[in-house]
Amino acid sequence: MILMMEPLVKKLVKRPCITIDENSSIDFLIKLLNKNKIGCIVVISEKQKLPVGIISERDLIRNYHKIFKNKHIKVHELMTKDIIYCNKNTTSKELMEIMSNNKIRHIPIVEKEKLLGIVSIGDVVSRVIENFANETKLLREYISS
Repeated sequence: MILMMEPLVKKLVKRPCITIDENSSIDFLIKLLNKNKIGCIVVISEKQKLPVGIISERDLIRNYHKIFKNKHIKVHELMTKDIIYCNKNTTSKELMEIMSNNKIRHIPIVEKEKLLGIVSIGDVVSRVIENFANETKLLREYISS
C-alpha cells in the first residue's frame, strides 16, 4: 500500500503565519520571536498588508551594534528586502535546493502577492525524515511479502 502524503507547502498554508508591521520596533520584534518560539517573521506593509521583507534572528545578530546604539530603530531598517518566495506548488526538493543555494532557512509562501504562510528548514527536514520512514516501511513490507 502506497501512502500519499499531502505536499509540504500545501500542508503549511493551513497553519497561521505570524507577521510584523515594517514600522514596528525591534523590541516588539524580539518579544514576538520569543513569545512564538520562532526564528523569523515576514514583514508586511501596514497600508497594503503585502509582504515587503523578512527579518530573522540572523538579521538581529548582524545588526547588533546598530540596535545597541539606537534603541528606536524600526524593523524596516534591518529587514531583508529581497525576499525569496515559493508558491503552493513548490516541492520539498525545490525548497531544499533554494535554501541551500541561497543559504537561507525560511521561505515565505506567496501567491498573487498574498502571503499564505512560511516554510522553515525544520519543516523541510521533518518532511525528508517522514519520506525516509515511509520508504523504509514500504521496503520492509515488500521484503516481508
